[in-house]
Amino acid sequence: MNRLLIFFFTCLLPATVLAQPGQPAAAPVPMFKRISVEHGLPASRVNVITQTRDGVMWFGTREGFCKYQNGGVTVYAPNTGDGASPAGNDVRAIYEDRSGILWIGLFGGGIYRYDRVSGKLSQYKSDPSTAGTISDNRVLSVLEDRNGVLWVGTVNGLNTFDRTNLLFSRFPPEGGDSVQLTEPRIWPLCEDRNGDLWIGTLGGGLNRLEKSTGALTAFRHDPSSSNSLASNAVVALYADRAGRLWVGMENGGVDEFVHEKDEFDRMRQEFRHHLHGMNITSIAEDTLGNVLVGTLGSGLKILDRTTRVVTTIANNPADPRSLSDNAIRCLFVDRAGVLWVGTDTGGISVVTTEEPRKPVRRMN
Repeated sequence: MNRLLIFFFTCLLPATVLAQPGQPAAAPVPMFKRISVEHGLPASRVNVITQTRDGVMWFGTREGFCKYQNGGVTVYAPNTGDGASPAGNDVRAIYEDRSGILWIGLFGGGIYRYDRVSGKLSQYKSDPSTAGTISDNRVLSVLEDRNGVLWVGTVNGLNTFDRTNLLFSRFPPEGGDSVQLTEPRIWPLCEDRNGDLWIGTLGGGLNRLEKSTGALTAFRHDPSSSNSLASNAVVALYADRAGRLWVGMENGGVDEFVHEKDEFDRMRQEFRHHLHGMNITSIAEDTLGNVLVGTLGSGLKILDRTTRVVTTIANNPADPRSLSDNAIRCLFVDRAGVLWVGTDTGGISVVTTEEPRKPVRRMN
């Protein structure tokens, strides 16, 4: 008579976790589930992740955008009737407005309006010979403020979009006596708890628009001031639940804005030690209030704001449940508090509580 012997065992190989000597022990290492091109992603580089109000996840990749629902990936390339399609294009922004419309910004393809109910995809591109078109086809950011104004950041200027008349306007208006932004290359946009709009630029530092007065204030790096912005190449902005503004910079680390003083105060020595000079790509916040920082090559940094301990989560080649790639492009914490990490070459890593599959060994 054959005998069936089943052996269950679980083997968890830890990811790399680093804390400063003498500091409290680092937090437990999260396990990640990976979503890759083998699962249907159109590309391994994921630039943006968001969640629509119905709970569906959306990913923007170097080769188009897709929906992730019930464990399946659906790549979108609808026919708009004029041959326009984002398939094969570099998606840098996905934003759901208050009416449920998705706005998809492409680096080179302008911006698309996607109506998920009708399936219609409409494209808006720059045309220098036509008034009211977007200032540049290289779109890096989209944001709808609390007043319902849609802002679009491009490599050549900041735009607002009149969705009734389908017209773009440059902000601030060119010419005249209006104060201009410090740099036309616009990347991150963020609205703080006061309703002010923060505008990050690639080379001109940070601009703040006080929408109540229309005043523009510039914040730039000043080598003679230790409290100035660490770098003028601003690539990430995040307003946390406590009202703090965090600024991520290209090869400049992370700064926290001190609202009362109108200056930037780099974090304490242990935080500066980890992130000073690092190439930051994204900032988020977990359910415990920890600041999550994505870097391009140094993995994920987790800052405990209470203890100021910084934990590093990095790829472990021997562990398929570790972070898939240390080059992070975007971070997103969904409504359930789950962290999603978009990477440069490793697709997406999602924090999971699922146990690894238990190997089964059968013997006669």
